[in-house]
Amino acid sequence: MKASKIIVVDLDDNKLDFAKKFGATHVVNALKNDAVEEVIDISNGGVDFALDAIGKSITMEQILSVTKEGGSGGNNLGGTSILVGIPDSNQITLDPMKIIINQRTYKGSLGATYPEEDFPEKERKLKGFIWRNDERPKSIEDLFADDPPLNLPKIKGLEEYKPQKEFFDEELRKRIDDAATSKKNKKSNTVKKDQPVLKPINKAARNLPPKKLNLVKNKKLKTIKEN
Repeated sequence: MKASKIIVVDLDDNKLDFAKKFGATHVVNALKNDAVEEVIDISNGGVDFALDAIGKSITMEQILSVTKEGGSGGNNLGGTSILVGIPDSNQITLDPMKIIINQRTYKGSLGATYPEEDFPEKERKLKGFIWRNDERPKSIEDLFADDPPLNLPKIKGLEEYKPQKEFFDEELRKRIDDAATSKKNKKSNTVKKDQPVLKPINKAARNLPPKKLNLVKNKKLKTIKEN
């Protein structure tokens, strides 16, 4: 699947900048511009696929308007609008003429996919994806550089929190290795060399005595004779 233009619409410039790092070719701030007009202008008449990941009434309606128009003819199909975000309202207003006259499609998706079938083996890797120097995280601190600092309350009697350098430090690794070794030795000491191995009893192989069945038959015969 290839796309020449990937347009992202949001209200937050920081999120739009983040989208650029992951492949967005164009971004639109809906607070500063008319989102529908901007998308139609950038895509030269409308997009092939429009996805709504928010679920707001206005965005659910807008994704139909930004798709390209189709027309008469079996192959003159319009764009496809896909609702991904869980709706916050059970009612929206859509123009049915945009769907039937322009042969547009409006559908929903839960994001289910089967990688083995949907993505061939050679297409699973992101070909040509290269981090730019100022974007690639080089340490754990880089991953949380944009997060606000932790303002933890000070509790009397407890030491002040100090960020941990590594989750698995040397001391913790040693404790885990020692525990694994101790468990292994304990398990090996429970079985003695001269201890006989008990074979499991196969219940299905037991031969039940047929006498019980004969007794039942004899009782039935006896009752018939007495009568």
